[in-house]
Amino acid sequence: MLEALLKRHLIFCGGKGGVGKTTLSAALAVLAARRGRKTRLISTDPAHSLGDLLEQPLGPEPTRTHWGFDACELDPEQLTDQYLARTTQHLRDYVRPHLYDEIDRQMARARGAPGAMDATFLEHLAGLISRNDETELLIFDTAPTGHTLHLLSLPETMAAWTEGLLGRFEKSRDLSERLRGILPGRDESATDQRRARLGQVLNERKRLFGLARERLTDADHTAFVLVMIPERLSVLETTRAMDTLTDHGIPVGGLIVNQILPASSSDEFLSARRDVQEAHLEEISQRFAGQPMLDVPLWPQEILSSRGLEALANQLEQSQGACE
Repeated sequence: MLEALLKRHLIFCGGKGGVGKTTLSAALAVLAARRGRKTRLISTDPAHSLGDLLEQPLGPEPTRTHWGFDACELDPEQLTDQYLARTTQHLRDYVRPHLYDEIDRQMARARGAPGAMDATFLEHLAGLISRNDETELLIFDTAPTGHTLHLLSLPETMAAWTEGLLGRFEKSRDLSERLRGILPGRDESATDQRRARLGQVLNERKRLFGLARERLTDADHTAFVLVMIPERLSVLETTRAMDTLTDHGIPVGGLIVNQILPASSSDEFLSARRDVQEAHLEEISQRFAGQPMLDVPLWPQEILSSRGLEALANQLEQSQGACE
């Protein structure tokens, strides 16, 4: 599982909150860097903890880490503000100056509209995905499962919406051409230039979302890794996530079962908890039969600092060896 996974160009680590996605995605980045892959680890979870784990400040721009991979934390609010600023400027190119204030008011309202941050965040991710070259590995430390799956289903919706806008644009252009024939003395040169720019913007959006969708569904290019723990709620959420990913044609690269207790313990409490885990581990093996899987033990201490993260990366390789 591990070697096949690290040959991909896009890896998404997802799962229920608190199962260890950030730590395991960072460990995968360490392993990829060891193998000489040009790697960027990207946190898309609004409740960022990647910088805390790596013990260095991170922002939206890639920062080189101690292990040789780049890392960054994307801020949905900042991306939304930047997107709306660009959109405002574009809109001003199509209207007369006396309408500028109205555009500003509408953009301010749009910022608080339901789905505005999702749409702008998705467009940024689509840009990263479509620009991803064949030498680079992007690893996404994602938000909890529901939000991530919602975002990954949006390219299809956004592509259809853009296609609709292009259809209306073409109808408007045809109507303009007919009116020009009726009113041949009318100067339409400035309007034609604005229409051409608008057509370019819409076609670029169509290309962007189409390419993002193509790469997300390419099993040689992309893999979604589901991180879980042997507890009932995590098993159920992972099952739903697997079904959703399958429905959208997004390839699953395997599962990582995290925080497994030692097989034997003299402590009565830990023994009881291990019995509960054993039942869920059996259920996991049955529910996800045929899926590549790695088991990762619960560590006796927090995984912080370079030594802890490197030890976890070593543990992943050992788990892989045990599965082969």
